[in-house]
Amino acid sequence: MPQIIRPDTSTTRTGASSHGQALAIRGQTTMHGCMDETAPVAADYTECPLGSRGGDVMVVELASPATTPTSDYNHIIGCSLSKDSSGGAAVGMICELRQGYNSETAVADSTADLDEDLDTTETVVTVTDGSVFAAGDVIQIESEEMIITSIATNDLTVTRGTGGTSATTHPAPVTGQAATNVYDVNQGSLIASFTCRDASAVVGSSYYRYRLTNEEASRITDYTDLQLRFVSFNGRGGAPRNCRLHWAAMECPSATDAAADRGHTPEEFRRARHGLALSQESDRQAAASANRPI
Repeated sequence: MPQIIRPDTSTTRTGASSHGQALAIRGQTTMHGCMDETAPVAADYTECPLGSRGGDVMVVELASPATTPTSDYNHIIGCSLSKDSSGGAAVGMICELRQGYNSETAVADSTADLDEDLDTTETVVTVTDGSVFAAGDVIQIESEEMIITSIATNDLTVTRGTGGTSATTHPAPVTGQAATNVYDVNQGSLIASFTCRDASAVVGSSYYRYRLTNEEASRITDYTDLQLRFVSFNGRGGAPRNCRLHWAAMECPSATDAAADRGHTPEEFRRARHGLALSQESDRQAAASANRPI
């Protein structure tokens, strides 16, 4: 059976308006509290005061699943949006699934440098100062991202080539030449993203979902450290409108789903779970592929 995991934490890791205006939380006291119901509630939402600008950011932590999935099939992220009144400009959000998010500072120099030659298969990275890192951090060496799984003094045990990057060789520092810097990727590793366009003023009518590809789902290495990051935008076409986020969740398989899904397509599993006719499921899949409400 699939598991539904919902936002359960709004912490200092949560983003805020990029325009100096506070995000408006209505009906609840926290952003995650506005999103964690089983269906969108009209009175519960977080509103981006973007007017005609856009670029406001909201980030919430997802709860840990009851069991850790062992399959890359059937990972779906979804949300429900509305806008503050009908007509006016089109509004929407980019929804991102991330792992290891810390802050909106995209990349920062950790002050530590690589202290060894690194080939494409090594999973222990020696740095000049391991004390500036923590397990779960996403780091970047040259163009490669890695996720730290454990630390022993200055030795970082990592998962290589995360966030869609590839494991490559990295040189140790050479006397008289610049050191190979190790950077903190504070926004974590991007697992997947999709665009939610043309939100309606009618709450509950603008649902959006995106099924992760198997390759995208395989990027998840820690189901206890997943976040949904939303970035608002406002299109042309009329008076400015504010975008509201009412609901968000992620569906993933349980640990026991792994054996059953081999040899089947995600579409077959979804039809089996929800009793959808093939034509109805195809319509839903087409809508999701086109990033339209479903």
